[in-house]
Amino acid sequence: MAKKETYGAGAIRKLEGLEAVRERPGMYLGDPTSGDALHHCIKEAVDNSVDEHLGGHCSHILVQLKPDGWCTVTDNGRGIPVDMHESGVSALQLVMTNLHAGGKFDHNSYAKSAGLHGVGVSAVNAVSSCMVVTVNRDGLTWRQEYEKGKPVSDVYEITDSSVANDMSMPGRGTRVSWQRDLTVFSGKVEYDRKLVAERLQELAFLNPGLSLTLEDSRADKTWKREYHYAGGIKEYLVELVGKKQTITPILHFTDDSNVEMAFTWTAGEDETIRCYANNTFNADGGTHLVGFKSSLTRVISNYAKEHNMLQDLGDKGITGNDIREGIVAVLNLRLSEIAFSSQTKDKLVTPEAGEYIKNLFDDRVTHFLEQNPGVAKKVADKAIVSAKAREAARRAREGVTRKAYLDPLSLPGKLADCQSRSPKLSEIFIVEGDSAGGSAKGGRDRRYQAILPLRGKVLNTERADADSILDNAELGVIIAALGCQIEQNGHFDIEKLRYHKVIIMTDADVDGAHIRTLLLTFFYRCMPQLIYNGHIYIAQPPLFGIKKKGKAMYFITEADFNAYRETLTEAERAALKATRYKGLGEMNAEDLWATTLNPEARELKQVTISDAVEAETYFGLLMGDDVNERRNYIEANAEYAQNLDV
Repeated sequence: MAKKETYGAGAIRKLEGLEAVRERPGMYLGDPTSGDALHHCIKEAVDNSVDEHLGGHCSHILVQLKPDGWCTVTDNGRGIPVDMHESGVSALQLVMTNLHAGGKFDHNSYAKSAGLHGVGVSAVNAVSSCMVVTVNRDGLTWRQEYEKGKPVSDVYEITDSSVANDMSMPGRGTRVSWQRDLTVFSGKVEYDRKLVAERLQELAFLNPGLSLTLEDSRADKTWKREYHYAGGIKEYLVELVGKKQTITPILHFTDDSNVEMAFTWTAGEDETIRCYANNTFNADGGTHLVGFKSSLTRVISNYAKEHNMLQDLGDKGITGNDIREGIVAVLNLRLSEIAFSSQTKDKLVTPEAGEYIKNLFDDRVTHFLEQNPGVAKKVADKAIVSAKAREAARRAREGVTRKAYLDPLSLPGKLADCQSRSPKLSEIFIVEGDSAGGSAKGGRDRRYQAILPLRGKVLNTERADADSILDNAELGVIIAALGCQIEQNGHFDIEKLRYHKVIIMTDADVDGAHIRTLLLTFFYRCMPQLIYNGHIYIAQPPLFGIKKKGKAMYFITEADFNAYRETLTEAERAALKATRYKGLGEMNAEDLWATTLNPEARELKQVTISDAVEAETYFGLLMGDDVNERRNYIEANAEYAQNLDV
């Protein structure tokens, strides 16, 4: 008999206060199991202090990572108001315990802020087991304490001078201390100092009048760094360029109000543009990026036409991609009225942003190029060379039949495609060698798993131009199989990606690591959006396999295997028969499915980029042309190398 339906008014639940945040933390702060929400809590607290700086009231922010999951953010701003609000509670309690409450909605208090929804630090309070807020204001010190988002004390004045002065910020300001709640957070529950440092350094670049200090006292010796960059985004641009050769000086323009931009051109082909609005990084760009690209294209194209530089190109001309080849740029906007496409603020949609950029180009950039024709000519000449290379690549592609690009059965490299035509369900394994490819083909689930064996090592794309990449047989197979082209030829389209999981599967030895590094370099340089959108993975095949009482056991690392051996008796260790796999080709199809291909049992590592500046630096250092610099780095860091198979 079917169970009687009981859905009625009694099933409707109304969440009070901050209960919604505790019930669904992912909606407000991000994934509470991966570390995203944990670190977003610091971002929310720090952003409040940065907004004080934008208002001209704060010059120093201190972030402290402490034992037992405590974090403290202190600033020397005005201090959160503590007087009674018309709602009947103190302004401090209102801000800390209510969503959509704060000074961000009053443009007299905060003219320019990234905060839109008033969620911020109150959400941090909700997911904290304990929180203590201390305010220095008008010569007095006040404090209120909370547990799981609820106040456990009234706002009270601290009269003990020793406690009142222990703010690390003399005179005035706000200190917010909280301990993350382990009933909310799981998985990664420790703060990553590196991630926190990257965010503080980024904020220091974007706010040249602000100093940010990070202290980590979780170890025996306190680690401390201060970030302050008087040169602002010009220094940020130097950091982004790194060791690359530049062909122009840094061009820096500002309208002294809403827009600041700095850019230069390198001798390479990669385009790097970092977009920010009110101190928030916009990974997907937005109206400011569209305005920058269109204005840059218009200004440089007009210059080239007016100086008769395009005759050799006929009616083809130069495109925006040609002009932006090798550019490194930072856009930094501060707007009083700001809108993003979503709560994650990945894309700016404020219509006026593009117009601000256009006006800056019209007023300042055009004048600069007229006064500095040498710089303008270098940029135009580089764009013309890019246009010629693009046209040559187009003609070369026309020599390849359409069938070769669309029919995977006709591709070189022995691609064994899957039956599914849904990219979301399909995955492709890029496998080292024909032998491993044969085992993978035999062990895969052909309904949704494709196998692409590679023959030998691929081209190092850190040192290659677009023509060399397209001419390389192994990379050409990968480009054709994935279907989305590469950024270097101006035809990259992530919507055409045929597999939403691209899995690199190489041997667990030095050669395998080298091939894996070359492939990661290729994806970073030629298809970076595949990494940023979470499509690139690294398979983790086992290094050891044993059978115990008829049951197979596998170990990915030698450390795992040795740890298991330590659990055995001496007699069991003596009788243990283990297989060390020298390569994927030594594994039969059944073992490969059980350990590396089966989604229910395998372990994959998703390739992510948390710091674009650091990624750019290390790819250039380790895969670039400067042998001496690479040797110095390896010698300086050799002691940290582990699990070498030589």
